[in-house]
Amino acid sequence: MHWTIIEVGSKQPYIFSSNKQRLQVAASAAIWSLGCERVRKAIESAGYDRVPDRELRKFLDAPDAQSDGCPRVGHVVETSGKAVLLVPTKQAGIDIIEILTREVIEDNSGLDVWGYVSERLADDLSDAGTVFHLAELGREQHRLRRLGPQHRDATLPFHEPCAYTPRPAIVREVETSEDPTAERQARSASVDYLFRRATEARRRMIETLKTLDPDAWTVVRQLILDLPNMKKGLSDNGWVGVLHADGNGLGTIFTNLRHIYTGRDFIAKENALSRSLDEVSWQALLHTVRGVHLDGSFASDAGIDGVAADEPTERWARSPKEFANTILPIVVGGDDFALAVSGAIAFDFAVLLAQNFTRLASGSLGQVFTDALAELHKHEITVPGSLSLAVGLAFTKPHHPFTHGFHLAGQLEKAAKERSRDTSIIDAIVLRESTVRDLGDIKRQRTISVGDPSRDIYSFKSRALDVDGSPFALSAVDHVRLLIRELNATDEDTGERALPRGRIQLIRDALTEVGSGDVRQVRSAIESAQARHAYQGVRLPDLLQEELDNLVAQLRVAEQAAATDSGTINVVTTDIVTAIDLADVMRGTEHGNSDDHTAEAVRGGGS
Repeated sequence: MHWTIIEVGSKQPYIFSSNKQRLQVAASAAIWSLGCERVRKAIESAGYDRVPDRELRKFLDAPDAQSDGCPRVGHVVETSGKAVLLVPTKQAGIDIIEILTREVIEDNSGLDVWGYVSERLADDLSDAGTVFHLAELGREQHRLRRLGPQHRDATLPFHEPCAYTPRPAIVREVETSEDPTAERQARSASVDYLFRRATEARRRMIETLKTLDPDAWTVVRQLILDLPNMKKGLSDNGWVGVLHADGNGLGTIFTNLRHIYTGRDFIAKENALSRSLDEVSWQALLHTVRGVHLDGSFASDAGIDGVAADEPTERWARSPKEFANTILPIVVGGDDFALAVSGAIAFDFAVLLAQNFTRLASGSLGQVFTDALAELHKHEITVPGSLSLAVGLAFTKPHHPFTHGFHLAGQLEKAAKERSRDTSIIDAIVLRESTVRDLGDIKRQRTISVGDPSRDIYSFKSRALDVDGSPFALSAVDHVRLLIRELNATDEDTGERALPRGRIQLIRDALTEVGSGDVRQVRSAIESAQARHAYQGVRLPDLLQEELDNLVAQLRVAEQAAATDSGTINVVTTDIVTAIDLADVMRGTEHGNSDDHTAEAVRGGGS
């Protein structure tokens, strides 16, 4: 037997090459289809009998046996954009790869696909883990030696450019058949491919969620952006949350399996872990969508492991449009998530997604991971205690380029991983500007540095937030939520904000006084804002006042350290600006993007 690894490369650039959400959904589906449906067909076209991953144990008992005279291929890993096969001969693996790559070139999908076939395994499969590791290294080396599909059709000066991507156009078409009189737009070959499959791609995503839990579909279908409204786009409250999440430590787990499992056990574990990870991710998304309540709060249990969730079916019947079409899943597969969510619910949605992912992975659905982690710890291999998510969340205005929002969310996700890989972390930013800049540039604008070489001394961009941290600890989700609740609290008599927006803005202006590059001016501005409120008889909320007092004290220490050039300077950060920005986003700045379905602004900071 031989390992055959087939993979789609450059997934994110492929999916987010256009700002058109219809195309992003179709691109995500195209990647999924290659790793699953198209690999199955390629195996059959090459003349082999495919053994599905769920029947792998029987296959491993007699891998060389034939089915009605037809050689068999074991489908060990079947996930979005990747397939791992056990094939009887090296030529069998080459045949399957050739069929797939030829199809991709001929159908103009623009996918970047390649494969690698390993050397022969021992007859008893005892070296399966070692050979698989070498095959992964060979696959990566092969990737570096080849040119991607972007080199296939060079854009020359006399080519008409595609209206959606930088690629050369080959055809002009209207966007949808629903509006045949619309202006025809120039399309590249891959964009034309995706447009023709966009409706089916969305239908597949919706049907997958429906199949997971038909009983919950009454609620779920209201929230997920549906097919008739794809042209209108996501319903928002004046803000859109672009979410990118990735599992912590999964690569380490899979890489080290060969050290604790051998032979058939290794193959079975590779199969079981891959299947379990997909199930955990899809179920985490489903439970999170189910957790959205009409009052903007979230069901923390979300019905996991037999705990009954508070299903808002009756309230949906009374007010079915309040949060309709506010969630657009774009990528769900393995440990990877990419979504667009209305700003009204995006922060709480991200928190609950991370919590649900960890709970499901630690429960019966993820038992195979629990067992693997325990074995890895026994062998003193450094891995997390449990599975968790690193989440990047970028809030932009609805018409801001979505590709830039996702790029920022990806950088935030990496920053979340840098803080910790042992627990779920969320790094969020509210982009109040229309310029397109990297996260590093944005952070530098929010930071004061001193000395030569430069050392950061103060930043009003909070650190990434610990999902499970104590509400009394800085840079913890619940701590920020408490601040949001104070900022969005309303007067019982008037229903207006207890602390008017103008007074909150006065505090924010003081905290963001970094243009001078002098930390003393920041401290002075904060003290001036506090004195002004006290003089006018305005009592700031308790936690906000405590945070401001602590910040002033820390800034005094930082001033002294900077003045004496004592060497080590602890960067002073604050959660207040993040809380103010998130409070604004949750309340919303305007109605949604259509008259037919609007997401009303949420009052308060979630539960």
